Amino acid sequence: MYALPAMNRFARLVSAVVVAAVALPPGGARAAETDVSIKSGGNEFHPAEIVVHIGDFGRWTNDDRTLFQTDHNVMADDGSFSSKQRMKEGSTFEFQFTTAGTFSYHCTIHGWGGTVVVVAQRPTRSATPT
Repeated sequence: MYALPAMNRFARLVSAVVVAAVALPPGGARAAETDVSIKSGGNEFHPAEIVVHIGDFGRWTNDDRTLFQTDHNVMADDGSFSSKQRMKEGSTFEFQFTTAGTFSYHCTIHGWGGTVVVVAQRPTRSATPT
């Protein structure tokens, strides 16, 4: 069997460490975004329920392209988050969830709603094994 010279093994080791370091996001895992669309004519949030981790974002986008009643909003039933104003067609509202729990929300204009389930924070990745 042919053995790699020491320099080639060293170069491969350094390359592997560099690739691993670049692949890891700084400071551990990054916050993710979960999208919710407001659908045309269906008067619904889609999906009606999302599951996110603590630190992740929910992002609602008004995709309603009907001729009438295209303005919508997002309001947590407990008041913990709100788009604060009407969302015109194509507009987006984002909210970062920092507390675990189940949060119901609704469109105050039309009454239909959805749910966000926030679960434990994602484990952080570290560059060195433990």
